[in-house]
Amino acid sequence: MGRPEGSGCYCFANNLLRGIMDRILKNYDITIIDTAAGLEHLSRRIIRDVDELLVVTDGSRRGLQTAERIRELAKSLNLNVKQMHVIANKVTPKPDADREICRELKMDLAGIVPFDEVLARFDLEGRLLLNCRRIRER
Repeated sequence: MGRPEGSGCYCFANNLLRGIMDRILKNYDITIIDTAAGLEHLSRRIIRDVDELLVVTDGSRRGLQTAERIRELAKSLNLNVKQMHVIANKVTPKPDADREICRELKMDLAGIVPFDEVLARFDLEGRLLLNCRRIRER
């Protein structure tokens, strides 16, 4: 995104990105946008008018409640998100609990990515996943 114009302001960069997206997205049938974690890309209306929004969060209740906040923010800002799905990441061995929490929050759970100790260790050590034999063999 570059540097802020002033204290905490990314207005120019956000306006530029929004304008570019408005201009080029209509030329493609499918566009995938990978954003940083947080709500800013929604509140700044960078992400809007999308068919499918995938929210990746950890499998904790707080993480899933944050996904719910994202859904409510998208609705309150009229961002025109047709469908929203949650992917629970780094889930420990109780995926049924995550499904139950999603049902309570009225969220569509699109998938679960289990916690992997080897991947966590590689991340902690700053090692590339490409060097993990288990990943290469998949």
